[in-house]
Parts: sequence; C-alpha cells; structure tokens
Amino acid sequence: MSCARDRVFSTPELLEAILIQLTPIHHLLQAQRISRLFQQAIKSSPTLQQQLFFRPSTSRMTNDWALNPLLRRYFLPWFVGPQHGRNYDTLKYMEWVSNSQTASPAFLRAEASWRNMLLMQPSPRELKAVRWMHCQEGDSEEHASVKFEDVGGVTMRPVYDITESFLRDQYESFPSFGLAIHDSDDGPQMMLVLKMTLQCCGSEPTEPVLKSHGADENFRLEWECGSGVALKEWPNGRLDMQWTTDLSEERGGVGEAEWEEWRSRGRAKLAGEVPERKKEEENEDWEE
Repeated sequence: MSCARDRVFSTPELLEAILIQLTPIHHLLQAQRISRLFQQAIKSSPTLQQQLFFRPSTSRMTNDWALNPLLRRYFLPWFVGPQHGRNYDTLKYMEWVSNSQTASPAFLRAEASWRNMLLMQPSPRELKAVRWMHCQEGDSEEHASVKFEDVGGVTMRPVYDITESFLRDQYESFPSFGLAIHDSDDGPQMMLVLKMTLQCCGSEPTEPVLKSHGADENFRLEWECGSGVALKEWPNGRLDMQWTTDLSEERGGVGEAEWEEWRSRGRAKLAGEVPERKKEEENEDWEE
C-alpha cells in the first residue's frame, strides 16, 4: 500500500489532482507543511498557485470575478461598501490582532503569505487611488496609480501598506478609507479611496501599530492634482467625496448585518470579553 501511495505522490499530475480538491483554500496552504514534496508540488503548479491567488488566472470572463476568501476573512474592512466609515482604530477589530493589543507576528512579518496574494481573480493589473482632503478653506482631490504587470495583478501588499501608512500618518486628520471594485469592458478595476479632514488639533494613533515589517518605506504614490483643486469648479469650494463600488453583498461583499456583527465582536475582543484564540490556530493559515 505504501508503495502505491508513494507512486501516486511522486507523480506530479496525480498529486496535483488530489491537492486541487482541498477546500477551503487555507487547507491547501497548510498542505505545504506536510513535506517538501507537497510544498514543491504546490509551488510549482500554475493551477494550484491560481487557486491560492498567488498567480493570476487566465479567465477572459471580465466581470465574472471572485474574491480571495482568506483576504476577505482576515482583512474584512477592505471589502465593505462606501456607506461605512473605516479608520485606523477599526483595523484593531481584525481577528488576527490579539487581546493584548499587539499584532500577531505571523501576519506582520515581511514574508507573510498574504502580502503576495491577489485580492481577486481575474486580477486588475493596476491599482488606482484617490485622496480627498476637506478643510475650512476648501476641498482638494488628488489621483495616483501604480501598475503591477510584473506580478500579474494587484496584491494585498500595496493595498494594505498604502492604507495603513495613510491612516497612521494622518491620524490627527480623522482619515478613513475604502476599496472600490468596478466592472469594465477590460475586466475589474480597483481603486483605493482615502479621505481626511484637516483640524487645528488632533491625536496620535494608539497601540497597536499595525505596520507590516515588509512595508517599503521608499514606496510612494506619485499624486497629481485632480479637478477638486480648482475650487471654482465646485459649489463653495466643496467636493462631493462620494464613491461607489460594484462589490455588492450578492457578489461576495460585506453586508450590513455581517459588518455590525464583526464590529461588535471586535470591540468585545479588545475589551477582553471573549477568549483569545490560540496562537497556533490564529497563525495557521499564513505559515508555510
């Protein structure tokens, strides 16, 4: 029996056929820890890498896209609609942030798997960004974009790092963020929305600091002035600052009930009202 098993496992096509049946995908991610044979089989298979959202799919169905279920679970605030505000403190509710208010080392390490994961399949090759600023003198609007042709699509690395850096650096300006996904003839488009309101006084972010150890301090978006800078084009110098998304609840987005339940659970966790998950369980999806 062991000889037959070994022959199956040593045949790449058969092992791939077995591994592709593993669901949900975190089981496939964990399978890399079984042996070097399994790890090599998973890392060398284009099909399995696509299933794990490490490699872009070749699908031509431009508006039939799927979200990365692991990123949606662990980074839920990025998958909520525009009707809900999110700031730096909201990030503390993510389940991988412990009750001791220190971020899990497995998530913040530079080599964490999630940093190289695509947010969706098929994946946009460009991340657009808009930054809105409100102040007494008027509002302003800036745009930026960065392309990811070399990795085949937008990964969670820039989306998280840009958002976390903005929320932390502009904490005293009451910043908020959102992620818009739009259908187009060329496939899904992705835009990061950043808002802030300048005040005469503010406060510094409280712990935990959620900066990833893999964040590139030299990575900066090249912002260009948008139409909002020309205040005469807007009534009283004010921008609408509204955004939309095609990521509905029916297409995998976070609905009202789930959002409120998630926030309540997060608040209770930080208050120490619910048991802390075991470290090995909390980190299991991201260790290879």
